[in-house]
Amino acid sequence: MLITLSKLRKIIRENIIIESKSSISDHITNKIQGNKFRVWARKNKSKEFPKIFAGLKNKRGRPDLSLSASGSYNNTHMKRAWAAFGKEYLAVKEKNKLDKNAVDYLGKMNPSPQYGLDFNHTKIRLGNKKANSIIFAISNEDGSVYARVGGSKGEYKKLNESRKANISELKAFDVNVDMNYFYKNVLPFVKNKVKKDSPESFSLIQKNIAAEKEKRSKLYHKAIEKHGGISRGPGKSDRHNNSADIIASVGTACYALADGVIEKASFSGTKYNKLYKKVSVKKAKEEYPGLDYSWKKLRAGASTWIPHVKSKENHKKIGKRSRKEVGEMWDKAMDPATPAGSMTQAWFKKNYPYKKRSLSPWSSSGAEGNQITIRFNEPIDLNGYKVRRATYTHLDGSIKFSRKEKVKKGQELGKVSLNGQVTGEHLHFVLLDINGKKPKVPEPYLMALNGPGGESTLG
Repeated sequence: MLITLSKLRKIIRENIIIESKSSISDHITNKIQGNKFRVWARKNKSKEFPKIFAGLKNKRGRPDLSLSASGSYNNTHMKRAWAAFGKEYLAVKEKNKLDKNAVDYLGKMNPSPQYGLDFNHTKIRLGNKKANSIIFAISNEDGSVYARVGGSKGEYKKLNESRKANISELKAFDVNVDMNYFYKNVLPFVKNKVKKDSPESFSLIQKNIAAEKEKRSKLYHKAIEKHGGISRGPGKSDRHNNSADIIASVGTACYALADGVIEKASFSGTKYNKLYKKVSVKKAKEEYPGLDYSWKKLRAGASTWIPHVKSKENHKKIGKRSRKEVGEMWDKAMDPATPAGSMTQAWFKKNYPYKKRSLSPWSSSGAEGNQITIRFNEPIDLNGYKVRRATYTHLDGSIKFSRKEKVKKGQELGKVSLNGQVTGEHLHFVLLDINGKKPKVPEPYLMALNGPGGESTLG
């Protein structure tokens, strides 16, 4: 068997340059971790390993590690760098690990002008070791918060009003230290001690928190009038592909989180409800026995949806309004020659494949109901999760929108309804960040639903 020169080079590169891919996957293929390693390597190792950095210059002429054409960090130069000092990087990272659950009240302090604190202040430490900690200083004059790395001899720097920490040393810890983080994850642990020992400082902090809430209230609006929490989604046993089903009554108003433009507006739910009817799974098995109702796609609880009229003529009409394959599926499902329950998820993937998944009996038929997607003019910051788009599904369609139409923050979009393929009252709500990814934790959804200030801080 002949091996071309390019294949030989690839084999040599993959087997000689680097240790196993599994040892670097969390740091190199993950762009966030990969970027931290890249910055650390450039800062600490470019002089010690000049050959790795030779010829690799960024726009400012500084040594850098290149990216692949696709923007991936999993490339030859990063592999060489990891092979050379990846273990040292992991050791440094472990050494600098911050115990985020260790919070200690250090008491009231006199002015320390040499450290940039020329006023009385109250100190709090996050972390359990001198070198592995962050020290916060609360001004007793105006309640502003300053911070620096524990053990450092440098000046404390103020956490600015935009809630972003301009403290480069803090980037060594995997925590985004800002005003919101301090209010939510540090101060509550020592709230009573601060309140007792320094009531004037605590009073100022309360005022600052109120001002912070007011400031954030100008950034976004609550997504829904009232709700009963999340029934499916992040944080639940059924993650629902990281979308969220919001418990809400029919008629509950939904609002635009911020100024933006309608990216998608579909009002096919009314058409869907004319084609299908909701029945019990037991009834559906009698009329369409071929379907395997253990597939979650076909049911929700004890209910499901089937055509209003059981006939080939009606199935053909459904096919014309959505996809012809859909009509064929319903014909197959009611055919006595089709073994009961044989049309499984695997059967659909084999017989009706579509984009790595499959078509289903409701494909392109408006099962999502009336749906609106908004692209916001500016990303909304929900505690670090940058929301670019929001989708509201199963609306009543009482307010019609068209694509590219502009909407304002707080503008009503419609009301929760039983539009589309639903088995109970809810709003199907989806958030997408600037990279098109959904949140993996419930907090961004809850913040969006409750609106500014709806999340607890000090309590």
